[in-house]
Amino acid sequence: WDQFVVMSFAKGGAVIAAIAAILISIPSPIQHIIPFEPLWIAIGFGSIAALLFVGAFTNQKSQVIRVVEVWIYPIKSCGGIRLSQSQFDSFGFVNDRRWIVADPSGKFITMRQRPQMKLISTAFDSKSGNLVLNAPGQRTYEVGRATEGAKMLRVTVWRDEVDALDMGDEAAAWFTEYLHTPARLVSVKPELEHKRPIDADYAAVAGLKGQSDDPIQVSFADGFPFLLASYSSLRDLNKRMKERGVDPVVMQNFRPNIVVDGCSRPWEEDTWRQLKIGDSIFHVVKPCSRCAVITVRPDGTFHPKFEPRKTLATFRQAGEDVYFGQNVVQSTTSGSVSEGDAVQVLATGPPQPAL
Repeated sequence: WDQFVVMSFAKGGAVIAAIAAILISIPSPIQHIIPFEPLWIAIGFGSIAALLFVGAFTNQKSQVIRVVEVWIYPIKSCGGIRLSQSQFDSFGFVNDRRWIVADPSGKFITMRQRPQMKLISTAFDSKSGNLVLNAPGQRTYEVGRATEGAKMLRVTVWRDEVDALDMGDEAAAWFTEYLHTPARLVSVKPELEHKRPIDADYAAVAGLKGQSDDPIQVSFADGFPFLLASYSSLRDLNKRMKERGVDPVVMQNFRPNIVVDGCSRPWEEDTWRQLKIGDSIFHVVKPCSRCAVITVRPDGTFHPKFEPRKTLATFRQAGEDVYFGQNVVQSTTSGSVSEGDAVQVLATGPPQPAL
């Protein structure tokens, strides 16, 4: 709206300047009727407005939203890995949330119950390709690939139940020792065998049915293959936190996969419905409601004042939920996203959530 006002003002001023210049150039009879001074004032006013128009138009044309960070989180609720580029498949980014920690009954364990999971760092060995884990007080542990004949564990992720591959007793001992509770590490089954469709209520937005035969599935992410977030929105949140006397937070509090910058205003992503990122099409299906995970501090403890969720609740709350970021679904089962990719907004709609 602000840009619209500036553009309208500038266009009007340019028209006034043009009319005034024409009147000055008309022979003396007109000049006796209309004094010179108001005409020169009009020309000055109009010239300034015209410059505003050029500046606003140039800014509008040069405004490019780009991907500035790409992240994967191999084990749900553990440390992430920033990549310059990542391929995606039917689950989302390759190696994103393909492992999960569960108790012996199969119920998943996250930072909600064990905030120290944030301190488990993850990396992939350049030679073996195995997942390498480190945590305070723990020996480095290398997770091999699930072997043929590995035991199955039926795991529960929110309302979904899926069969997963148990990574063995050695991995279980490592997590049990660090988390001080019985725990097992499991991985998704091969791509064609793992069936966990996205929520049927939102599947239609991406042209899916929310059924096990859909081409797009979810690994162990909460509900959707990708989470997108904007630095413009983070800056607005941190500004509000500062006004409340609260220290700012970093983007990693929100654990996004795709981070963009260059939006014309904070929370612009609330209106996005379809995007083209690089050569791939994505559907923005649902705003992301946030839980206690975003309040876990870099030292692996909960923020004593429940920030940044408490500040978000002052302006980003709908019902009992607070929101930051948008859940995104890919339109194809293969592609890639790179840092620096342009983000083209193909379709928009009313802001979601409706605050």
